[in-house]
Amino acid sequence: MRLLLVLASLLGAIPAIARELAFQAKDTVTGFELDQGDVVRFQLRNGQVRTLVFEDASARVLATNLKEPRKAQPDGGTLYEMRARVKIDGHALTLIRYVASQESFAVPYVINGMRLWLDAVSDALRFISDNHGGGAGCAMSRRARFAANDMRDALAPVPLRPWMPFKRWFIDIAESYNGDDPYMGAYQGAECHAGLDINHPKGSPLFAPIDIDDHYLFNSLAEGDNNNRWRGVHQWPSGDTWTLQAHHVVKLLSPEHKPTRAGAHFASAAGVNPGNNEHTHFIFRTRREAEPDMMLDPWMLFWQTFEQESDKAGEIRVVIQPWGPARTGKPVHFSSEGTRAG
Repeated sequence: MRLLLVLASLLGAIPAIARELAFQAKDTVTGFELDQGDVVRFQLRNGQVRTLVFEDASARVLATNLKEPRKAQPDGGTLYEMRARVKIDGHALTLIRYVASQESFAVPYVINGMRLWLDAVSDALRFISDNHGGGAGCAMSRRARFAANDMRDALAPVPLRPWMPFKRWFIDIAESYNGDDPYMGAYQGAECHAGLDINHPKGSPLFAPIDIDDHYLFNSLAEGDNNNRWRGVHQWPSGDTWTLQAHHVVKLLSPEHKPTRAGAHFASAAGVNPGNNEHTHFIFRTRREAEPDMMLDPWMLFWQTFEQESDKAGEIRVVIQPWGPARTGKPVHFSSEGTRAG
């Protein structure tokens, strides 16, 4: 019997055991990776529980000009689609994300009071390679990665400061290196980009988006590396730790291993080994206590910053307070408290 089990396991006949995960909404966003059959029970601030069952994930190329699959070329470009099939409170949904188009900077899904981001699917690595360097790869341990929080909460318990100057609260995909380097984008059409590139002139300032407990250059020209790569760490009261990174730094202006306040001009950017375009490469990781780091899309932080800046400017704000799961043919009651006309 033991021999049969071993053989069946080697042949893939025994599926992975589905897991059940439980999270409570807190003052920082929650990231998680799932395999087929995994269940997440996510408790909102009001005590309601959203149940997410992960069914499957896939990725497919929509357009490419590569002469050879997975082989980078200087003018290479690949547009692809991620999909994740889930059931949320019993309702079947397909979450879709497009990568290396303007839709890379899409707003999150909001489902029954839960804000949900489809972050990445492992299936994308069938047609893009994971060898783009910089010490941060795209590989993941499970089929799909998500992030969630209560729709009424920000991604952090404090306002996020702009990480870099913006003339408008918007990122243009054309200004993401060659238009191919958003998070999980296909650099030169073939290599998975584990971060977000934003083009701006050499010497542009970088500001601390949050209070930084500790920061330093983990790669530097002075130490013989090919780049200056900055890392900043912050631990939240929730127990979560955020790690932020910025690469291609010209000069660090704040002393290493000293606290840096949110909004501080800590570095000049975009000038060391930038390639075709002067740019900064941004990385965002989160970690729960006693768990490894989990990479998430830095766009989430920019999105939150843009939302807050638009709110401060008094622009249109549309809010629907969360309600319980609806039933076919029954009235749905909701509140638009918090909405502001523009």
